Amino acid sequence: LEAAIWLCLAFLVANTLELAWPTEGGTLLFAKLSYLFSTPIPVAFFLFTLAYTGRSDVFAGARRLVLFVIPAGISALALTEPAHHLIWATTSYTHYQWMLAMHVTYGPLFWVNTIYAVGLLLVSLVLFGWSSAQAGWPYRAQSVLAVAGISIPLLLFLVYTFQLIPGFTKNYSPIAYCAPALCLVAAIRQHRFLDLVPIARRTVMEELADAIVVVDSDHRLLDLNDRARALLGFGEEALGTPLPAGSPLRIALESRLLPGEPHVISLQESGEQRFFDARVTPIKARRPQAAGSVVLLRDVTDSHRLLQEKSRLVEELSKAAAEIDDLRKILPICMYCKKIRDDEGYWHAVENYISARLPAQFTHSLCPDCMKKYFPQ
Repeated sequence: LEAAIWLCLAFLVANTLELAWPTEGGTLLFAKLSYLFSTPIPVAFFLFTLAYTGRSDVFAGARRLVLFVIPAGISALALTEPAHHLIWATTSYTHYQWMLAMHVTYGPLFWVNTIYAVGLLLVSLVLFGWSSAQAGWPYRAQSVLAVAGISIPLLLFLVYTFQLIPGFTKNYSPIAYCAPALCLVAAIRQHRFLDLVPIARRTVMEELADAIVVVDSDHRLLDLNDRARALLGFGEEALGTPLPAGSPLRIALESRLLPGEPHVISLQESGEQRFFDARVTPIKARRPQAAGSVVLLRDVTDSHRLLQEKSRLVEELSKAAAEIDDLRKILPICMYCKKIRDDEGYWHAVENYISARLPAQFTHSLCPDCMKKYFPQ
């Protein structure tokens, strides 16, 4: 994208010098140099489109050089005009006060370059349109800006080249090619364009049973799947707004977790309290600091409740074991009244001593021997 913007700027400068130069030789020279900058622009936008829509592997590595074969050949032939007339069949000049305008009729290879450039821009438009249809609101808005930026120079170039509007004889392509740059700058400032790229969004997000939330570095909500919408109650209007301060999700993001480190949060779903394992993964975007974060929320309510029940049972067993150990030691007991002395020197009835240490209750009755002794009748 940066290369495309610089090429547009250089193309505009060369075209301005072509119009402003007072001699035929200088005008011809800058017209030739314009081809060095204009022919690679559609290729640069096409490569950017492939990267944005997740199709960079189509022309990865050295295969990208294939796309520059026709622009390089056309530029070389333009620099050697008018030796062969393959780019410009004829050239003529008209003086407008102190300016000198060059008029040309096109040769056969000009149309080869035109078909190639228009084809690349049309494919870029289709890919951006498809990406816009599949993405959420923030991505749809920035894709629309990119589509508008590519459409403007394409339409003006077709109108000028094929004389679709009578009297439209000026080639405004150099100025029009600045439209994508302006639109993309607006997308970058308004929608954080390129901070996060919606690659295979439907496959990655919508098909998962877990809730996925994407935020930027300012905790603004950029995207979320259907599971997250149902869980958090967010609609399309929430996209682009910051997460509420103090919300469990905001707290998880601000807790400085290590990437992938679990953090259990509690959320209400259908009136029931449920527990979710929140894992925060930062997103890098060619800069030291993170451009945003992806939060994965996995329902762990059942396992969390089992863990709580296990902890309760372990605590009860530990308490019971301590009580049993307490009863296993040697107990001092009165040889007459049978009271038991505790560690602090106090004497307790046997039933009171045991009841205080075990979950047991005593009921009073009479054994057969005592029955005969105390109630012989």
